[in-house]
Amino acid sequence: MIIATLSVCDRYLEMLLNIPDLTWTPGEPYKTTQFFSKRKQSPFNNYRPTQSNYTPPETFNWLEARRQCFKVQDNQNCGASQAFAAAGAFSNNKCIHAVESTFTQYSQQYLISCGEGCEETSGAEYQEKFLQKTGIPYCVSYKGRKEQCPTTCDNGNNMIMFKTQKYLSVCQNEESIKTALVMGVIHTTFDVYSDFMYYTGGIYKQTSGSLLGSIGVTLVGYGEENGIKYWIAGNTWGASWGENGYFRIARGTNECNIEQECFLQHVYL
Repeated sequence: MIIATLSVCDRYLEMLLNIPDLTWTPGEPYKTTQFFSKRKQSPFNNYRPTQSNYTPPETFNWLEARRQCFKVQDNQNCGASQAFAAAGAFSNNKCIHAVESTFTQYSQQYLISCGEGCEETSGAEYQEKFLQKTGIPYCVSYKGRKEQCPTTCDNGNNMIMFKTQKYLSVCQNEESIKTALVMGVIHTTFDVYSDFMYYTGGIYKQTSGSLLGSIGVTLVGYGEENGIKYWIAGNTWGASWGENGYFRIARGTNECNIEQECFLQHVYL
């Protein structure tokens, strides 16, 4: 059975490598047993904020502007990507806006243990509401599974909870997302197809394969290469995956619904 499975993977990889004009590089597939959730529609989708006269720059990348505010995470086989994306964006934005002098990773584990565990079904906005109403500590380390909701830090100390001031839906169009990105890291949802498991670099465009489900990711920048516009997104599959833990994906075409449901957090300054 294992030999047959590997043979199927090899044939699929060979097929991807033979696709002409592919804008991304396929390689050995990422292997995981984690849960991929079904996308849950946000009630925010019809919300339209006041249009801004601000013109965002042609390219922007928080990884270059505030590199010290980022650390690639790995959710391993726990499918809590929305919790990771929400906590990740919160951690990034607190550092970006100099709320804290150094990067602090806030606890994904708290969102997992006190929320939906490793099989999320409620989507990105559930996590954003949790951050706004309940908050998140930084003193509960990642366990890779759902545990009882903690009431104290790992060391027994009392937990201090940190909340977002508010969160905004910013996926009205490409320009609204670019404008929001200049203000901070964005939490969004991305539909995963089977070919994405073979991504190793380049600008991803879905080419073949079936829909596996959706995951939470962060948008950290945007740019253009060889005439192809892209977003820079942070995944939580470890630093050895993709482009040092990140991936680029076609911009302006709602590729894999990455421009459909995304939120910008306003952290307390």
